[in-house]
Amino acid sequence: MRVTVPVREFRDAFNEASGLIRNNSPKEVYKYVRVRPDGEGIELTGTNGEVSVSVFVMAEKTQNDVFLLPAARVGGILRTLPSNATLDIEVVTENSADGKPVQKVTLKSAGSRFSIPTMQPDEFPNITDMDAVGTISLDAKILADAFSRTSFACDVASTRYALGGLLLDASIGDGKLRVVSTDTRRLSEVTIAAIIESSSGASIPNQPVVPVQAVSAFGRCEHSGPAEIQVGENSVRITCQSTTITARLIAGRFPRYSDVIPTQMEHRVDLVAGALWSACQQASVLTSEESRGVDFTFGDGNLVLSSSVADLGESEIKIPVSWDREVLEIRLQPAFVADCVKTLPADKSVEIGLNDGNSQMLITVPDAGWRYVVMPLA
Repeated sequence: MRVTVPVREFRDAFNEASGLIRNNSPKEVYKYVRVRPDGEGIELTGTNGEVSVSVFVMAEKTQNDVFLLPAARVGGILRTLPSNATLDIEVVTENSADGKPVQKVTLKSAGSRFSIPTMQPDEFPNITDMDAVGTISLDAKILADAFSRTSFACDVASTRYALGGLLLDASIGDGKLRVVSTDTRRLSEVTIAAIIESSSGASIPNQPVVPVQAVSAFGRCEHSGPAEIQVGENSVRITCQSTTITARLIAGRFPRYSDVIPTQMEHRVDLVAGALWSACQQASVLTSEESRGVDFTFGDGNLVLSSSVADLGESEIKIPVSWDREVLEIRLQPAFVADCVKTLPADKSVEIGLNDGNSQMLITVPDAGWRYVVMPLA
């Protein structure tokens, strides 16, 4: 089989498909990208056993054979080739000394030639079709923003509940979808517009939890035009442009997130995202693994972030705020606050909601449908 394809398009698709692949993968075949014919082009697929990424690219081909490309070696070759060149890939099957078939892949471009041994394609796991019980259709850019504003609050190492992914809550109705994540110390919730359909005609019957690796893979694809999320009983498929991401849903129960979000706040104050992020970054400098907490003190027209750690020193950072009430102090981990506001434009205004120093802080971005809760430290 011979495939002819522009280097730039092939490299972009290859990098996207191989984004999940790790050199320490438990199975050797997980270190390869599968190439198979698909209509007037080829489909490149990479997987880690839990999440798979398939990318379509236009290409000329002489036959309809399937073959594998070692991700690390081919990725290194592609980085050295000129972007405006053409790449020829030729696959040849030979018999080894013991009579077993052995495939070799030859890559030619811009006067360069590389010959690489590869594995047999039938060893690559089959990415099966699924029976969708529900479909969510929405704008790809809106979905990407929702993912970026929630995925950082997951806890991929947790064995409690289903904290290693994002909950897609389609039960609220009114053409809305909630994307939620939590690690029990903070919680991020974004509400976005979506068209939600199910095979039963009602809302999606289960509340799927999408693994964060699938969300990260979506972050690497092009976010233009529509996106579609197909939800099955045990799996999910996200499609956008030429990319399809398939993943197993995370098993387990997601916490009752609505119980954590306060409905009434006694104190509210507006802050600029960039100024708050900068103050949190500065306040984090003189903290340690044992003492990550920083006092957030609202009073006398300022928000003061202060810390004191033995052997490290003391810090005090002030931000002017509109605060003419009694002094309120709450101890927080500044990195958690910074994680929220760093995803926003520096001049974006956010609302801080507080009841007292022992209750959670609520950060709200109303026009983005975003609520973010940070629990106080003892």
